Amino acid sequence: MNGDDDEGLTGIRRGLHILGHPLVNWMVRVVGILVILMGAVSAAAAVFPEKSGMADFLSDARGGRMSSVHVMYVSPVEARARWGDGFVGSKEYTYRFESLPEGRDSGEAFGRVLRERLEGEGADLVFDDKDPLAGLEGLSTLIPLLYWRFIEVAWLKWAVLAVFAAGLGAMVTRKMERTPSAGYWLAAACVGSGVLAYFWTEPHSLRQPSGSRVCNSVISGWGVFVRSVCWFGMALLVVLSVMSLR
Repeated sequence: MNGDDDEGLTGIRRGLHILGHPLVNWMVRVVGILVILMGAVSAAAAVFPEKSGMADFLSDARGGRMSSVHVMYVSPVEARARWGDGFVGSKEYTYRFESLPEGRDSGEAFGRVLRERLEGEGADLVFDDKDPLAGLEGLSTLIPLLYWRFIEVAWLKWAVLAVFAAGLGAMVTRKMERTPSAGYWLAAACVGSGVLAYFWTEPHSLRQPSGSRVCNSVISGWGVFVRSVCWFGMALLVVLSVMSLR
């Protein structure tokens, strides 16, 4: 039994040693940045879907370009459908009835209208009345911890959460950092760009894979703030660039 425990501890130490290698550490941090940026793009596409119409809905349904369909009640005579490919292809269509629909549930009635227009071709589509964005609006894109609510791609959703949790864990447990207190980074992590700035900065800048030059230069609280703001701007540029290509 003790032998198994010793082997387990040896394996953990070996894994930590590998992660501590400068090149591996550099690659892990770059992957973390890319995952959060991908999550931000997907989240922004879901929060700000492209305005669309019935023709686009029918085309995407028949072409198999839907990972989900949310049909939601808006008012007694209005309902909204939101669908997408799960990454950046989110679209939204608001339908208005000329009079109160049968059953007075506009969401359910709109679902029947969509199925009728598909003429049986969308029999495998699953419609639900859940609005993953309810009560969150655009602020959701700022906090990776909230991405699980509306990113449709399961692996990306959990990858963002895992990277975000790993960043928080590193802030709390790492003994050598360039800031005098981990509290600065924890405060910045309340917004996703703080985690991006952390991966770029700690324990040394990603511009120095070996960490051999000025890796121990101290960063003030204002330095953490400035880096977080810069990364917010960079993330915003990435999101706007990708969404402009939709």
